[in-house]
Amino acid sequence: MARTRSAQKTMSGCRVVGVARTAYYAHKFHVPSDRDIRRLLLTDHVADVHARSRGTYGMLRIRAALKIVHDMM
Repeated sequence: MARTRSAQKTMSGCRVVGVARTAYYAHKFHVPSDRDIRRLLLTDHVADVHARSRGTYGMLRIRAALKIVHDMM
């Protein structure tokens, strides 16, 4: 069987970096979970609330602020 040029590039690239091909393809075609997406969306809001409180708000106050201001959580 003749391998395609892109398959050979992938194989040699994985060999150079020291990564298994299966790990490369698992990462390449990974679909983010709902939790990952939610975390990305919340990160900016949490940082904004924390900055507006001048770093004094902890988890409980940030959660309450997100619930009041953004109707989240």
